[in-house]
Amino acid sequence: MSTFNKEEVTSKVKSMLSNFRIVGVGSRERFADDEKVEGLIDRGPEKYVPNYQSVIAFGDGNHKKDKDSNETFGWDYFFSELISPLEVVEYLDFLGYKSHIVHKNDIEVSLVNIGVKAGIGELTPVNSLVVRGYGLSPVLQAIITEAPLLADELPKAKAHCIQCNLCLKACPIRDEAYAPGDMSICACNKCAEACPV
Repeated sequence: MSTFNKEEVTSKVKSMLSNFRIVGVGSRERFADDEKVEGLIDRGPEKYVPNYQSVIAFGDGNHKKDKDSNETFGWDYFFSELISPLEVVEYLDFLGYKSHIVHKNDIEVSLVNIGVKAGIGELTPVNSLVVRGYGLSPVLQAIITEAPLLADELPKAKAHCIQCNLCLKACPIRDEAYAPGDMSICACNKCAEACPV
């Protein structure tokens, strides 16, 4: 590829991550306001890739219409979790762009914030990520890259979260909506069970 084609590269990256049901891309500009929010700037994408231009959020969750299906951990799971993100990083590296994978258990960067900025969902009153059709079940990973990818559109307000506050009522540690801090390391799952989205 002699010149960088933003649309072509973005499309190829998304295709490489097609084993994941949820994929979105955000641009560096969307993180500019984080510098004004205490606690977010030190957990931003620049922690791993200082000159990043894009973030790619990807993951899976239990879709409401598939709630009775059992999750399998065969080759498809292995490919999704490990191989395809590595292939994306290798591809972007081949194009000359440094990239870093943020795994789902990494607490050094806010995957909730990355998911919001990549346009795949919205923040709930308990500061979790809600995705239409998946509720609060998505488990995300991300790739932070210097490649200037084509960002997805951000959803309109209340496109995902219906502001029912059931998550807040179920939360054992929060009693105020949108209190500081995200819930990406919480494991009680009460908010996810309560979410009707």
